Amino acid sequence: MTVTHVLRISFEEILPVWRNHLWVERQSPILPMSTMVNGGGIDLSIRSNYSPYFFGAFGNNRILGVLSGHSTSHKDFRLRGLYVYPDFRGQGVASKLLSHLQAIASLENRKCIWTFPRQTSWPVYQKFGFIQTSPWTPGEIGANAYASMRI
Repeated sequence: MTVTHVLRISFEEILPVWRNHLWVERQSPILPMSTMVNGGGIDLSIRSNYSPYFFGAFGNNRILGVLSGHSTSHKDFRLRGLYVYPDFRGQGVASKLLSHLQAIASLENRKCIWTFPRQTSWPVYQKFGFIQTSPWTPGEIGANAYASMRI
């Protein structure tokens, strides 16, 4: 199925996809934004200084995948919560979502998009040009590593 459009959606619309498909095993609360910073650490001011973006890719009035992101500093933008339903993987859905996120990051004059993907999904991020910047670390729902790309 072809992506006919990518729309900005709400946290309430993306949350069930994350909870029921992406982060099924997650025990900690799923919030609209993370306070993680690129390379490690936490910055609680992220929630008060920046706003999140949530996107859904649609085809035939059906959601095919989702993605969110938000700034984490004056130069960094985080990609978070990428999920494409299995029936639509390999059809360019993630690419369409990522291009929307890149456009937002560029409008906000960010120089880097970073993410903290699971090891099992690393090939997708690598395909988009992300470079792994930390070792794999065991986490709540699998091993993760920091990765980034210049924009």
